[in-house]
Amino acid sequence: MTMTPSVLTQVMNTLTTVVEQPVAALANYYSRVLERQVSCRQTWQLLNAQLAFFVTVFSSCGLLLRFACILWLVSALLRCKAVFSAEERKELTPSR
Repeated sequence: MTMTPSVLTQVMNTLTTVVEQPVAALANYYSRVLERQVSCRQTWQLLNAQLAFFVTVFSSCGLLLRFACILWLVSALLRCKAVFSAEERKELTPSR
């Protein structure tokens, strides 16, 4: 059975909606906790950083894999910082 483009588009739209709803709810939660507006993009970066942290701290793996987890954590934190800084700059830029 092959999927037509319209069926594939419909499946992708449904999947996107299913994934976006919990992320939007989590973004709303983060906004309340941090007392500032948090976008879905920022929420994804926070989730990535949290997952990297938990895998790094709570995994019992070899030295090479531990080093890879540390690199992932540092990378996730830097991306998180960049996304929050970019959003902050957008908010501070006066609109015309």
